[in-house]
Amino acid sequence: MKRICFFAALLCAGFLPAAAQSVPVNPKPGSVSEAEVAMTVYERDTTAAALALVDKTEIILQTSDVLEMKKETLVYERIKILKEDGKSWADYKIPHLKDEFVTGIKVTTYNMENGKVTKTTLDKKSIFREKVTDKVSTCSFSAPDVRVGSVIEVSYKMESDRYWDIPESVMQRTIPVNMATTEITYPDFLTMSRMTRGYLLPAYQQTSSPKTLRNNVLSSCLMITDHYSMVDVPAVPRESFSMSPSLYRSTVSYEVAGVTIPGQLYRSYSLKWEDVDKQVLESPISTQCYVKGKFLDPFKSQAEDEAQAIAQVRNAVLAAVKWDKRSTLVPENVRSVLKAGTGSSASINAVVASVLNEMGYKAHPMLLCCRSHGLLSSFFVSAESFTDMMLYIMAPSGKTFFLDAAPDYGYVGVVDPDYLVEEARVVVPPTEGLSFWQDLTPMASGTSVFMADARLEPDGLVKGSVQVSCYNEASFLVRQTRDQLGTDEKYFQLVEKGEDFELVSGEYKADDYALSAAFSLEFEQEATSSGEMVYIKPFLIKEHHQDDFPPGERHLPVDFPFREAITYIYSLKVPDGYVVEQLPPTVSFRPASFKARALCQSQLTEGNIIKISFSFKNDALQVLPDEYGDLRAFWEKLCNIYQGTIVLKKQ
Repeated sequence: MKRICFFAALLCAGFLPAAAQSVPVNPKPGSVSEAEVAMTVYERDTTAAALALVDKTEIILQTSDVLEMKKETLVYERIKILKEDGKSWADYKIPHLKDEFVTGIKVTTYNMENGKVTKTTLDKKSIFREKVTDKVSTCSFSAPDVRVGSVIEVSYKMESDRYWDIPESVMQRTIPVNMATTEITYPDFLTMSRMTRGYLLPAYQQTSSPKTLRNNVLSSCLMITDHYSMVDVPAVPRESFSMSPSLYRSTVSYEVAGVTIPGQLYRSYSLKWEDVDKQVLESPISTQCYVKGKFLDPFKSQAEDEAQAIAQVRNAVLAAVKWDKRSTLVPENVRSVLKAGTGSSASINAVVASVLNEMGYKAHPMLLCCRSHGLLSSFFVSAESFTDMMLYIMAPSGKTFFLDAAPDYGYVGVVDPDYLVEEARVVVPPTEGLSFWQDLTPMASGTSVFMADARLEPDGLVKGSVQVSCYNEASFLVRQTRDQLGTDEKYFQLVEKGEDFELVSGEYKADDYALSAAFSLEFEQEATSSGEMVYIKPFLIKEHHQDDFPPGERHLPVDFPFREAITYIYSLKVPDGYVVEQLPPTVSFRPASFKARALCQSQLTEGNIIKISFSFKNDALQVLPDEYGDLRAFWEKLCNIYQGTIVLKKQ
């Protein structure tokens, strides 16, 4: 996969002045103007449901006289509600760790009533705190009396001793931002790594001020403040074929790399992936993949074919443990999962791994950050960088396999396209070797074959059947879509939607847990007649559409779920009394900037049968924004193929 890099390391204290925002505001809390409450539309984006008038974050790493550190995060937001669906921005849920404290919550809603601005404040009884897990809690509240036209002010503070754990500051949202600022203050004895990312970068300035310390180790330090600012920040674009738009938001990231007090102390906080491996090996992620015991015997397979043996183990485990639809990183206790009869994806993978390891296979946890969460960043080296766990399996023959055992849509070597990343970490016990990175993108391929047989009836209807077979990643999506819709009927309604035929009947055919999925359908289609001419549209199911990639500038990369190959074969017996006047043109073309091609051939074969062969192949997983024009030109030619028409003339 080609990587797009919107990341910029900030290595110097340069200054870029920020322009004035489009909506003039005083960012001081409580300084909401009558004009802000009265405004009805944001001229820079008239479609916006809400506007962040002010988005301000201050992160302060405080040091006491005795060099004890703590972190304060101060948040102030001012949101203008412009449309009914923008009212959801009045609801807040703040997650935090058990040793973090959310305090100082102030919420005020401003409305215009009878030409005057009114204020409604949040009752403290309407703030709800909930323990989610042993480590994570939430603080929830909603601004009161919110209407279209309201301005909402929210401020709060989060305190923690975890000064090394600095949250990302996201300065771009799914709504436009009028004014955004981030300030990060820290003592100069902390070594900081910092980075911004996004296709828009903030202005940056650094200032400092001295601080006197009353101790015998360090008499003073400089408190450094890094200032970031942006104005008129557009909403993160809603662009098609974008698997991780959040990755390209304007974001400021910091990491405490170390502490240095000359002559006294040096401590490094920077981790290497080998350090993370050690943490994982001591955690349930690893330990639950190597559980032993006779209770695993019923799940073992005697199949000689190794892929089949892995599949049989998986099926036996899934017969005993139902997937609860949670995709997780850390498995629960294997014995407890089998006893409960339900478990998360990581738990099911751990059970399967334990069985395979008992059989003489080597099944190790493979950790990944799925594509929808963005690229795995080397900036933050942490086990928390991963989102999911699947399995890397080495069979006794030495052949390797990849498996996510939980979903029914996949198979051995066929996983959710969201998991097809360049860097997955295989964590191996020291007795088995070294941990390593595994590229999963070679698995990212799928094939679909459409075979259509048609005949022209005397009544002017074209009737026939279509047989569709999908393999590997293409079968995953077919199975997933069918499962989500719930019934064959709904699935075929989706297949028929927007196409130039009427469905007579359909049959969905897919074996449980296999490499392929298939369906067939019987159809009727009206041919268009004009005098002696009959016009027939041979492309019944269209896999590409003009509105997939609309005109205009593209900000985000185009992400394809997998490398795809499509073959479409259409056959029509020319009935007696007709001659072929026109066939869809034979065309072949490729884009210039990425690997793809399309080919369409038409011919009249022996037996007076029209054969139309269409093939499409895309070997790209990503197309960059500066290649978007080339992609659109290619896609337009591709969609034009579907407009091809067979013209018959009555003799």
